[in-house]
Formats: sequence, C-alpha cells, structure tokens
Amino acid sequence: MSSPRGAWTSDSCCCSWARSEPWWASAGGSLVFTFGALVVFEGLSKLVWTADYRRIPISQNPYAMGAANLGPLALPLTQVVSFSLSLVVAGAVGLWLKHSYAGKALRAAVSDEEMTRSCGAEVERLRLWIAALGGGTGGIGGVLVAMNYALFPNAAEQWIGLLFAAVILGGIGNPAGLVVGGMVIGVAEAIAQGVGATAAARLVGAAALVVGLLVRPEGLFPSVLGRREG
Repeated sequence: MSSPRGAWTSDSCCCSWARSEPWWASAGGSLVFTFGALVVFEGLSKLVWTADYRRIPISQNPYAMGAANLGPLALPLTQVVSFSLSLVVAGAVGLWLKHSYAGKALRAAVSDEEMTRSCGAEVERLRLWIAALGGGTGGIGGVLVAMNYALFPNAAEQWIGLLFAAVILGGIGNPAGLVVGGMVIGVAEAIAQGVGATAAARLVGAAALVVGLLVRPEGLFPSVLGRREG
C-alpha cells in the first residue's frame, strides 16, 4: 500500500511542478507587476511630458461648456455623458459575464479554478480575456476622466483607492454593485464638499465605506467571493 501511495505522491508533485507558473502570472504577482509598471510609467511620463497639469482643449471637447437642464438643476454635460456611458459599459460587461460562455467560464474560474480546468475551460485564455476587458474598460474610464478633470502623471493614484472602495462596497465581481458603490461614495463626498468640508471629502467617502461594510460585510450586492464561500 505504501508504494502506490508514494508513487502517486511523486506523480502529483511532478504534475504540480510541470504546471507551475512564473510569479508574475499568479494573482498576487500580477498585482505587484501592474503596480510596478504603473510606477515606471509615471516616471517616464514625467520625463516626456513633465509634471504639469494638462486638460483637453475646449475646442476639442465639445461637451466642456455644455449643461443638461433637469428641471431647476443644470448638470455639467461632461458628467452626464460620463455617467450615462459608465452605465452602458457596466451593463454590457454584466450581460457578457452572465450570458456568454467566456463570461460564465470566467466567473467559474474565479470561484474554483481547478474545477473549471477539469471541465475543459482554458484558464490561461480566460486570463487574456479579462486582461483585454480590463484594458478596454480602463481606457474608456481614462477618456471620461480626461473629459472632466486635469491630467498629470500621478493622477491614477488619486483614483486607485476610490476604485477599490467602490468595488469592495458594491460587491466583488458584481458590475451593478460597482456602479452603486461608486455612487454611494461619490454622493457622500459631494455632500461633504457642498457643506464646505472639502478637505474631509475623502474621509467622508472612507467613512461611507466603513459604515456600508458594517451593515453588509459581503457588500451591497452579492459578490463572486461571497457565493463561493457560501
């Protein structure tokens, strides 16, 4: 009995070694690699474009001076366009994840990668899908940010914490939760700025995140991780 068991253990170790991945292909490694690439890109941007603030010229941004009238309210047209397009993109991503084969396989891989492999799904190809999807939505988000705010090499750093907070508050892996979580934090910060506490706006947003997690630790919407643990 000991010999077959030892042989099985040896084969398993060999198979595990053969399937081992480079450090940058793992979840934690890819995160570290991405942040490292961000720091390098920021340094190169300062060398090429300097650290000056830049905005899209009004002549090239037809929405810059426009306003959308909603009763007695006049809303900046750039923000209305950005919000509307964000809803469309989030909805499209949610439908793709829910109804397409690749989206279903991707959600399954997040819940249980080994089981997804055993069912015949190519996890490596799914990673390419999610990288392409993240790059595409990130590019759209960058354009929308440029329409509303000034750009500078370190601009990404002021959004990273806000994005993580919106994802955690809304529910990890839920596009609808991301939108709602972002709205909750954004409204909380806007109210703080409206009452004159501009310097504490980010603190109010963080407080909204803490309160939301105390009320619903799993997030406002069911998350992929919550369903897996359940």
